[in-house]
Amino acid sequence: MRSWVYFEPEYVRRRFNRLAPVYTLLDWLGLPMGMRVATMRALELRPGMRVLEVGCGTGRNFPLLMEALGPAGHLYGIDFAEEMLQRARRMCHQRGWAN
Repeated sequence: MRSWVYFEPEYVRRRFNRLAPVYTLLDWLGLPMGMRVATMRALELRPGMRVLEVGCGTGRNFPLLMEALGPAGHLYGIDFAEEMLQRARRMCHQRGWAN
């Protein structure tokens, strides 16, 4: 018996592109309160560090990451779904983040 299921990459990309408009809501409903903050603390980030978030989605972690990194830090986010990245880019633009 297999303990994992394989999905074609194109299927995954299309699925997350379709979920992008409501992903923040789904994420908010499914993640226990305080989980993000606890995770950021566990990373022990300091101002000026560089962080790569793989699978950044809509950028939900960006505000906490940017707070920890400060203006001298750099945050890089990648995602498989273009719609997710578009929303993450929009957040960065709206908040004036260029690093």
